[in-house]
Amino acid sequence: MFKRKRSLFLLAIVFRFILLPIGLLVFLYYYLQFDPPEIKDFSVLKLERDTISENHYSIGNNWIRKNSYGLWEMYIEGDAFERGVIQGKLSKELVCLQEDAFVGQIDALIPSRTYQRFLQLFIAWFNRDLNQYVPEEYLKEIYGVSFSASDEYSHIGPKYLRILNYHAAHDIGHALKDLNLVACTSFAVWNGKSSDSTLLVGRNFDMYLGQDFAKDKIVAFINPTKGYRFAHITWGGMVGAVSGINEKGLTVTINAGRSDVPTGVKTPVSLVVREVLQYAENIEEAYQIIEKRELFVSESFLVSSVADNKAVVIERSPEKMGLYEVDTNFIVCSNHFQSAVFANDSLSKKAAEEGSSLSRYKRLNQLLNKYSSLTVQNAIDILRDRNGLDDQELGLGSERAMNQLLGHHSIVFKPEKGMFWISTKPWQLGPYVAYDLQRVFSGNFVVPYIDSLIIKHDPFEGSQAYKNYKKYLFQKEAIQRSLWFESTDTISNTYIDAFVKTNILNPVVYVLSGDVYEQKGNHKAAVEYYSRSLNYTMGTARERKEVNNKIRAIEKQLMN
Repeated sequence: MFKRKRSLFLLAIVFRFILLPIGLLVFLYYYLQFDPPEIKDFSVLKLERDTISENHYSIGNNWIRKNSYGLWEMYIEGDAFERGVIQGKLSKELVCLQEDAFVGQIDALIPSRTYQRFLQLFIAWFNRDLNQYVPEEYLKEIYGVSFSASDEYSHIGPKYLRILNYHAAHDIGHALKDLNLVACTSFAVWNGKSSDSTLLVGRNFDMYLGQDFAKDKIVAFINPTKGYRFAHITWGGMVGAVSGINEKGLTVTINAGRSDVPTGVKTPVSLVVREVLQYAENIEEAYQIIEKRELFVSESFLVSSVADNKAVVIERSPEKMGLYEVDTNFIVCSNHFQSAVFANDSLSKKAAEEGSSLSRYKRLNQLLNKYSSLTVQNAIDILRDRNGLDDQELGLGSERAMNQLLGHHSIVFKPEKGMFWISTKPWQLGPYVAYDLQRVFSGNFVVPYIDSLIIKHDPFEGSQAYKNYKKYLFQKEAIQRSLWFESTDTISNTYIDAFVKTNILNPVVYVLSGDVYEQKGNHKAAVEYYSRSLNYTMGTARERKEVNNKIRAIEKQLMN
C-alpha cells in the first residue's frame, strides 16, 4: 500500500511540475499562432535589390539610401504585399538590427530567462486575437516585411508573428509606464502665432527602448496604390506610423495617455496613425478613422490640417472618445487628456498629478508665450529646451524637460508647404534635416533632403556637460545591471562618487547610489543618498513617493 501511494505521489509530482507545464507550453505554442493573410501572387519575392553604392540600394522605382547626416531615406510604392516585401528587402539589415536592439533592451530590462519566457507567453496570450483588429491591407504589408526578418529569433516565434507583435510595442509601453518608456510632447501654431500665418507643428517622440533603438531612423516616403501619398518617421520592420504628413497637408502625431492595465489586444495605435495618413484629407475624416478602430490603450492624436487651417487633439481611450479644440491660435499636448469628455477621468487626472505631463504642458505654454510668432528655428529651439518651469535648471535627462535626451526622434512640420524637418543624432542635438514631400515624390532631386534649409546642431552637443551625460548613461546602465544581478560588491565608493558627478542635479544618481548601498547592507549611506535625492526636482511625484517609502522602510528596519 505504501509503495502504491508513493508511486501515485511521484506520478502527481511528475504531472504537476513536468508534464503539465510542458503540455501547457505546447498548447500555447500551437493555439496562440494564426495564419498569415492569403496572398495570391508571391512573384514579388523573386525580386532582388541592386546595389547603387555603399548604403544605397534599389528595386525598380523603389530605393533606400543613407545620407551624410546618418538618416536612412526610403521610397516605396505598390500594393500592400508588394510594398512590404520590397521594404523588407531594401532595409533587411535595418529590420534585423532593430530586432536586435528590441530584444537587447528586453534582456537589459528583464535579464532573467525564466521571466522572459513568462513575458513571451503572456504577450502571445494577450495578442492572440491581434490579427482580427488589424486591417487586411496592413497584415499583408507586415507579412511581406517579415520575409526579411532575422533567423536568430525563431525561439521567440515565427517571423510574421514577431513583426506583427512588434507593432504593438508603443502600446505595450503604456502597460510598462512605470519604466517611463513613453512621455511625448507636441504642439501646433497657426494664423498670427506662426511667422507666415500657416500651420507649424512640432513634436518630440520620447519613446525609449535603449540607445540602439534610435540609431537607424528611416524617413519613409510611401506611394500606395490606394489612398494618399505620405511620409513618416519609422525604423526597420515598422509599417505603422507615429509621426507623419500626407500630400493633402494633414499631419498626425501621437502622445500616450494613462491607461488601465489592458485585458486584451485591439488595434495598435501606430496602425491607426498609418491609416489616417493614408486615407484622411481633413480633421473630420481623421476623427472617423480613429473612432471606428478599437484601441486597448489611451492615446492623444494631434491632427493638423491645411484644409481646416487648424490643429486639434483627438483623445481616445478604450471606452470613450473626445475632441479638444481651442479658440486661440496654438494648441499643446502632453500625456493627459484635456477635452470635456475626460474632465472627470480619474486616470487622466492621475497622469497630470503624479507624472511629468502637467509640468511639461506648463513649460511648453511658457516657451510658446515667449514668441509673438514662431519660425521653424523657434519651434526647434523649443523642442531642444532642457529646463523646467520658470527656466529652472534640471538634471540632464529629466522627464520634466521638453528635451529628455532619450527620444527616438523630433520633428517639425510645415503642412501647407508639404515640408518637415527631422532631427539627427544625438537625440535633438544634431542638425534638423529638411524635406519637401512633393519634391521627393516627383523624383526631381540629386539628394532627397534640402541642404540649404538644414537647421544647425545644438552647441550643447560639444559641451563638457554633454560629455558627462554620456558617462552618466553608461554608468547608470552598469549600476542597474549590478543591482539586478545583486553584484554590487564590485562597485566601489569611488565609482559612486564619480557617478554622482556626471549628472549632479539629477536625483537618479542619488537614488541609484542609495540602492547600491542598501544592497550592500550599508543602511546609513543608503538613507543619506536617498535623502540627498529629495533636494532635487524629481521627474514625477511617484518617484518622490517611492524614495520616501525606501527611507521609511530602512528606518523601520533599524528600529527593530
